[in-house]
Amino acid sequence: VVRLLDPCAGTGESAAHIAHALGAESFGIELNAERAEVARSHLDHVLATSAFSLRLAHGAFSCLFLNPPYDTDDEKRRLEHAFLTSLTRALCPQGVLVFLIPQCRLVLSARYLAAHYADFAAYRFPDPDYAAFQQMALLARRKGRPTPAPDAEARLVAWSQDDLPPLPEAPD
Repeated sequence: VVRLLDPCAGTGESAAHIAHALGAESFGIELNAERAEVARSHLDHVLATSAFSLRLAHGAFSCLFLNPPYDTDDEKRRLEHAFLTSLTRALCPQGVLVFLIPQCRLVLSARYLAAHYADFAAYRFPDPDYAAFQQMALLARRKGRPTPAPDAEARLVAWSQDDLPPLPEAPD
């Protein structure tokens, strides 16, 4: 069984599209109660709480759809990196990460990503959407155990600045 987790589910529509395409059971976490209520109509399971307040079983999910807030917390930590490091444990070995972030923020997570993930692919959002936040999608597969990977880290750092190919059009 494929299980997809979206810890920043919003209304759940994006995760629902992916879950449907994968034939996955969908799980969402959404801090805002009103958005969580809407997400319940799109996802199989939704909790209205903070993803940081939950204890998730290690390796319980086969896909982590991570589109965190593009912001800092009260301690001035980037939320993109905080969500990544906090939720990686919930993804099973060989599970797929879909990480949507501003391209320039990839450098902050490069070392962590290289140690915990492999088989990277990077795309920028298509025009005209890219102009708003310079967003990118990073796809990766979780390693069985963390290991340093300086070459992968260097590639991720470069991708934080390089001109990336646009996301390919989804088939009908």
